[in-house]
Amino acid sequence: MLPFIIALFPILFAAVFQMKHKENKFHFFTLLPLALLIALKGESIGADTENYNRFFIAMRNGTFDSEPSYERLELGYKFFLRMLTHISQNPQIQHIAYALLFLLFFGLFLKKNAASSARFGILFMGMNLFSFYFTGIRQALAMMICLLAYECIKKKHTIRFFLTAALATLFHKAALFFLLAYPIARMKVKKKRIPLYVILFALVMTLHQFLFEFASEFFDIKYGVEETGNGYISVIIMAIITIFSFLKTKQLLAQNPNNSYLINLNVVHMSLWVLRLFSRTAERPSMFYTCFTILLVEQLILTVKNSKERFWINAATMCFFAALFIYRINTIGLIPYRFFWQ
Repeated sequence: MLPFIIALFPILFAAVFQMKHKENKFHFFTLLPLALLIALKGESIGADTENYNRFFIAMRNGTFDSEPSYERLELGYKFFLRMLTHISQNPQIQHIAYALLFLLFFGLFLKKNAASSARFGILFMGMNLFSFYFTGIRQALAMMICLLAYECIKKKHTIRFFLTAALATLFHKAALFFLLAYPIARMKVKKKRIPLYVILFALVMTLHQFLFEFASEFFDIKYGVEETGNGYISVIIMAIITIFSFLKTKQLLAQNPNNSYLINLNVVHMSLWVLRLFSRTAERPSMFYTCFTILLVEQLILTVKNSKERFWINAATMCFFAALFIYRINTIGLIPYRFFWQ
């Protein structure tokens, strides 16, 4: 656990004690410890690391195309692998290259959207998103491409948005769920629409078994449609964030008009996480929206005008999510951490 603690606490300190509204100069230093953990991990760390090493070895040895189970892998990821085999014969190059892309994509995203990169980093870890980026290379690449598409939403570049989302599907088909982001985010935020959200959500809940079966078949996700029996902590957290976003809509929009996009995208995230209680099939599409909920939490903290109150609310929030991260990594196969040379 020590490498995770070493990465966590400097970011936590910066998140608590740097409260400037435009503190985004140090996003590289926030992301670097996380990128190093990704790049230097051993094959036994993470649920899918060994599988991704197998993919690389098969591509390197020229047996990739003859393996029937690899046919489902997307074209963009295959191209990514093929390029890497021309750079190095060591499977670790895949994790190193992916970590560099992690630095690049998130560096650009934080520079344009986060008030505090350290605050974003703690929420990123605490909301269990880092643990997925840690090992889920294909979907994570698709999700990072979709982060770039958020700029298209803000600037009303409709065609560019859909082209960017289409590019993301070349790395993971679940990126198709992000196509909903543009029309939903562009909706005007009005409290009178909340009953409509409830009605639509009730309809989705009624049809959840059919939707899960369709999604499982189309995206080749083998989680089934049984009730998962977990995720309640995340749903409670999401519900609190969503309620406060509606209560503070006026302040959020006055603070930054772009917050309307975050409010709407968070509703999608919340809805998918409730569906996640029924089946893990909803987990993958939900992750495409988590970063926008993280930005929304940051904006909610900044609506507190009294500096002392804002400091303590921020400190309590950061410590809570840091503790949640430490608790969760003990249950998802990341402990004990081992470097690839060990």
